[in-house]
Order: sequence, then structure tokens, then C-alpha cells
Amino acid sequence: MVDASTLDMDDFFKVESDDPARKQKLKFTLLELKAIVEMCDFLMSERDDHETEIRSVAFINTKLKNELADIYIKCSDLSDQRDRLRVLVSKTDDCRKQYEQSLLQIQALQEELHSS
Repeated sequence: MVDASTLDMDDFFKVESDDPARKQKLKFTLLELKAIVEMCDFLMSERDDHETEIRSVAFINTKLKNELADIYIKCSDLSDQRDRLRVLVSKTDDCRKQYEQSLLQIQALQEELHSS
């Protein structure tokens, strides 16, 4: 890549030209070339900045995906634990109902025993 700061009109016009219009056209062309080189340098710098930003966003995206996967695993584990607890509560509730029913039967039998 040509460095725009190294382009010099004196170097560009080492060969003397008798035609002022040609010389003016060459000067204009050199100025255009300098502007193009500067624009190219600017665009390359912008591209590098954007590539760096894209890499950063991709890294953060990967990190967030990993965090989401961890959260999903924890959520699944908690759902499984909740389901197990529901079963346990249901069994406990069944035992309580059976215990209450047994107490009522015992009470009925005791009343029957006292009345006989």
C-alpha cells in the first residue's frame, strides 16, 4: 500500500513538462490519488475496528449462550426436583388421610367398646 504522506509533487514531476495543461492535469491526478489513498487507509482502519467489534460481540454471544445453557440445565434440574417434591407431598397427603381415617376407626371402635 502506498503511503499518502510519501507522495510529493516534486518527485512526481521530475521530468519537466512544457505543457502546463498536462502538468495541471497530473497535479490534479496526484491530489485525487492522495485522497483515494487516505480514504483507503481510513476504510481499512474502519474495517479493522469493525472486525474487532464483531469478534468482541461473537465472544460475548458465545459467553451468553453458555450461560443460557447452564441456566437451562439448572431449570431442568429444578423442574425435576419440583416433580419429585410433588410426588412426595402427594404421598404424604395420602398417608395423612389414611392416618385420619384410622383415627376415626379407632375412635369408633373405642366408643363401641365403652357402650357395650
